[in-house]
Amino acid sequence: MDITLLSCFLINIVKLNVSDRKLVEELRDKRNGLSHVNSTTIPTEEFEKTFQDITHIINEVAKGFDTELFETLRSQMIKLESLPQPVSSTTELGVTCSEDAQTNTEPISDTKATSLQVQDYLRHLSWEDLQDLPEQILKQLTEQVVGSSQSCFQSAKEMTRLALDQHVSPENVFHPTQQLKDSFHILYTKHVLLLYGIAGSGKTTLAYEIMLHMRHDLTPVILSNPDQVKSIRPNDEVLVFLDDIIGRSAYSQDNALKWYPVFHHMYILSRQGSPRFIMAFRENVYEDFRNDIDAFDNMLFCQEHLVNVTRMTLVEKEELLGKYCSEKGVAIYYGKGCAAATDSPKSLDKNTFNQICNTETLTGFPQSCFLFFFNDVFFQMGQDFFKHPDQSLIAKVDRLRKSKTSDSVCSTQSWHT
Repeated sequence: MDITLLSCFLINIVKLNVSDRKLVEELRDKRNGLSHVNSTTIPTEEFEKTFQDITHIINEVAKGFDTELFETLRSQMIKLESLPQPVSSTTELGVTCSEDAQTNTEPISDTKATSLQVQDYLRHLSWEDLQDLPEQILKQLTEQVVGSSQSCFQSAKEMTRLALDQHVSPENVFHPTQQLKDSFHILYTKHVLLLYGIAGSGKTTLAYEIMLHMRHDLTPVILSNPDQVKSIRPNDEVLVFLDDIIGRSAYSQDNALKWYPVFHHMYILSRQGSPRFIMAFRENVYEDFRNDIDAFDNMLFCQEHLVNVTRMTLVEKEELLGKYCSEKGVAIYYGKGCAAATDSPKSLDKNTFNQICNTETLTGFPQSCFLFFFNDVFFQMGQDFFKHPDQSLIAKVDRLRKSKTSDSVCSTQSWHT
C-alpha cells in the first residue's frame, strides 16, 4: 500500500493520540522528502541526521507495542547504522559513484572552471546538448564524466537485477493478459510504452514481467532521476523503467517540470536510437498530467503508446483467480455439500468464484486477489471483500492497532507493502 495512503488511513480513520499522530506524519514527510530529492546524492551530514530522525521515530512508535518487538526493531536499526558508508562528502541514494569522480578539481584548458564544476554542469544537459560544447572540452572530460555516469548507471542496473530476481517469487502470481501482448508490440514498434491504471491494477508487475521477458535482448534498468536518463546514449541497448515519476497518489507539477526537458531527449532516443522506455502512472495522475501539458506538443505521450492496465476481461479475471487458487492450494468445489470432501485446507465454491470475477473492484483486481489469498480474514469474506476492499483494509488496520502485538505488526508490515 502507498505510504501516503496508509498514513491517511492511520491519521483519519484509526483513533491515534496526539503523539502517535505526530510520529506518523513525521515518518510520512521524511519518506516523501527522500522520494522527491532532485539528485541521487545528499550530503553525508544530512543523510546521518535523516537516518537518526527516522530511527527515533521508529523507536518511539515501537514503544507502544511489546518489549520483544521494540528490541527487535531497535537492534535492526543499530545494525543498519553500523554498515560502512562510502568515503565521500555525499551519500548516494540507490547508486554509488567513485570518490575520484566527485573530488577531482584539475583545471581544464585555459578556463577557470574546475572539472567538478563542469561535471555538475554536464549532468544538467541532454546528450544532444553535449554535441554543442567545444570539442576540446568534451575530449578532455569524456573519460571522467562518462566514466562517472557509467559507474552510477551500472549500479542502477545491478539494483534492477536484484529487484527482478526478488520479483520471481512464489508469492507473486502473474497471468498473461492482452495488455502484455499489446505492450510487447508497442515496445518493439514504437520503443515507448505508457502503462496507466488505478491503484493495484498491476502496472509495476506488468513492467517487471516485460523486463524479465526482454532482458536477453535489452538490459533492464529502473531509474528515478532525470539526470540518470540524460546520460543514456543512442547506442545504449537498455530497457528503462520509470515508475510514478510525476507523482504517486496525486499529480506533482514540480516533479513534471523537472522531467519536461528529459522527455524530449527520450523521444529523440526512441526515434533514432536503441533504448526503449516504459513509464507507469496511476490513472488520475496521468489524466491531470495530460491536462497540464496540452499546451505543449510532445509526441512521447501520444495515444498509440498507451496501454490501460485496469481493463481486464471476464475470462482474464477467471484465469487469474483460478491461477491463484492453484498456486495457493485452494480447491474450487460445486455446491455447498462438496466443501467437506476436499483435502485442501482452503476451498472456494464455484458460485462465489463467479461472483468475484463479476465484481468491479475499487482497487485493481490483481492486488485485490493478492490480499484476498494472503489474509485469512479477507478470504472468509468472499465476494464482500472485493466489493469494499478499502473498508476491509481500514478495519484490519484498526484491529491490528488495538491488538498491539508483534505478530499483528509483522502482519501489517507484510500485507501493506
